Amino acid sequence: MARIKILPENIARKIAAGEVIERPASVVKELCENAFDAQAKQIEVELADGGLSLIRVRDNGLGMSPEDLKVCYLPHATSKIETEEDLLRIRTWGFRGEALSSIAAVSELTITSREKEALIGARIKIKFGKEVSFVEKGLAPGTIVEVVNLFANVPARRAFLKSPRAETARVNEIVKLMALENPQTNLSLKTKGKILFEYNYKLGRLGLLAEFSGLKAENFLTEEVEVRDIRLTIILSKSEHFFPTARYLYFLVNNRVVKDKLISAAAFEGLKSVYPKGRYPALLLALTLPPEQVDVNVHPAKWEVRFREERRLFELIKKSLENLFKPTVSFEIKTKIEEDLPISYDRKTTSEEDIWSTSKVAEPAENIFKKPSTLFSKNTSYQVLSRFGKEFFLILADDELYIFDYHAAHERLLFEQWKKELKDNLKIQALLVPQVFSLTGKSLERVEILLPVLNSLGFEIDFFGEEKIILRSVPALLGDFSREVLEKFLAEELSFSAENLLEEVMARISCKAARKAGEKLSFEEVLNLFIEVKNTGLSNCPHGRPLYWRIGLDEVRRKLGRKI
Repeated sequence: MARIKILPENIARKIAAGEVIERPASVVKELCENAFDAQAKQIEVELADGGLSLIRVRDNGLGMSPEDLKVCYLPHATSKIETEEDLLRIRTWGFRGEALSSIAAVSELTITSREKEALIGARIKIKFGKEVSFVEKGLAPGTIVEVVNLFANVPARRAFLKSPRAETARVNEIVKLMALENPQTNLSLKTKGKILFEYNYKLGRLGLLAEFSGLKAENFLTEEVEVRDIRLTIILSKSEHFFPTARYLYFLVNNRVVKDKLISAAAFEGLKSVYPKGRYPALLLALTLPPEQVDVNVHPAKWEVRFREERRLFELIKKSLENLFKPTVSFEIKTKIEEDLPISYDRKTTSEEDIWSTSKVAEPAENIFKKPSTLFSKNTSYQVLSRFGKEFFLILADDELYIFDYHAAHERLLFEQWKKELKDNLKIQALLVPQVFSLTGKSLERVEILLPVLNSLGFEIDFFGEEKIILRSVPALLGDFSREVLEKFLAEELSFSAENLLEEVMARISCKAARKAGEKLSFEEVLNLFIEVKNTGLSNCPHGRPLYWRIGLDEVRRKLGRKI
């Protein structure tokens, strides 16, 4: 008996729709790009319940004839390609004829449209892929698309959507990306009668990036580089303006926002010597190249592309960014400073007060590098020899050599102190001026899920509008760096187990707050960290990694063939 069957059309269309339409934001992206192709100069997006109840997109573009309206929602209906060769020269935002078909398969869809030269327009209603009515309708030239009850016929997919607040934030992000894609078109987003985002074409991409990042236009460098048939536009925040996450990095290829590993790798390589470790600029890179040199047909939602000349583009981006920051010649005469020399601590000759009074510890670690109550023994001496790679320091302790992971050690000490405060008395620092800041849709989703846990850890957080939170107090342990640490934590894409949620969150935030690999530390700080770890008997970070590797003199003798 045959086991392979042809799927019914309604199931096949739902599967196809799932590849293109993931959530309300996907619908908005496809409809805006259709409006771009229709040469719209004004696009208005309206939501209800984060798009779960209603998505309405109105544009003043070319509109559709009644004949086109009748077929526009059918699978693979498109006006943008006719032959196979056209796929190699894509110049439009849409081309597959999948957007309206996919939306129609999983919603109740109404499209009303009128061509500019026509006296009257028409309206078609489709319910989960089937036409239910078609009538003439008067309206201004352009198109109105209304999507109601998205995924109502696919409850499993609807169950994976987030709250209306989080979905609204996702749509807001997409609308902002659409403004970057086509800065010649006015765009607005409205929900509950309130304008969430409004873009005027006079602002331009520089103005948009400044608005998104909270900087001013004069805080940016701009550059245009042309090499034969490729043009690269760069808008980059100056080196003194940076952020704790890569939130404000935008890449465009032929006016299409993409998520591309090659471009991001080239950007990081070109800027690695300019921005501090763990700090990111606000950056827009826009590549314009012949359409036959880039394949935009490799991802259902068109987020990814493939280039013919990857190495050439990588070098162009890398060198163009490096050239923005011309090196200056310095005739500084380096003198010998204390940090260049090994720092040692000998219990026999040095008092505890001498060591801890000279410590140069930076925030937020001040309360971690505290004076230890006891040391190993009265006869133990320690000496920090040097940094070993970016992540480690070499510490000599009598007949033992330690390879010390200072990030993991600081992370564990923060974690342990936080646990102790939660048990005894959690120290909370109220902010003199509560801080309001916007979050991405993913970050808002995390806040919604983890809000009770974050509150219990000392973060007093409330929602502030559709895509912002207000931070009123923070754990005193994290001090002035609390907001930055919180933003980094919320931007991570990690899952947590329900049974150990509190400790897992605390461990991740401690990791974000700890001193980073490659960060500059004085030998005193390293020594203080090491002694504190040994005095408390700790050997692993909260995630289980060892804090140090100990090599005894006897082991070295055995390895090198010496008699013991």
